Amino acid sequence: VAPAVFRIYNDTTGDIGNYGTDIAASSNRIFMTYGHGGPFMNNDAVYDSKIMFADNDGNLLKLISLPTGFQVSDLLAMDDGSLMAAETFPGYDFRNQIYMYHFTKNGDLISLDSIFPSIIDTLNIFSGYDLRGIRMCQSHTSGNVIVFARTEDQTGFIMEYNPVSGSQ
Repeated sequence: VAPAVFRIYNDTTGDIGNYGTDIAASSNRIFMTYGHGGPFMNNDAVYDSKIMFADNDGNLLKLISLPTGFQVSDLLAMDDGSLMAAETFPGYDFRNQIYMYHFTKNGDLISLDSIFPSIIDTLNIFSGYDLRGIRMCQSHTSGNVIVFARTEDQTGFIMEYNPVSGSQ
């Protein structure tokens, strides 16, 4: 059995109060997201999130800072080695949008889409409900991303997102 590799990165952004931590791995890459802030800090949702791209030995390849205020909800390593990151603007501004980042395995941005789940209008959900609990998986038949989300009132829905065309 090989010894475990343990790396320490000199970054003070991380905070135990951050709800946007996640990890995914694929194609000799490790993807991690972390940051600080939370929805109950000073009654305001102030987040500062980063995505780290590293090789399997833990060598840092790229570190990306995301726009302040946004929180990464989920990471998905795609079959082609790229990375999808679903992001929301938590808090009570009622944007009800999911921001879909698509990166190469080296951290170069392929695309960024802002999608409004049309199902919200169909369900006649009060526009004041935030989207929460976003999770993704890849459809191995179509290659598209299956996105699950729920609203603050616990209404859940699933939609399919095409990362190439940006359509849902």
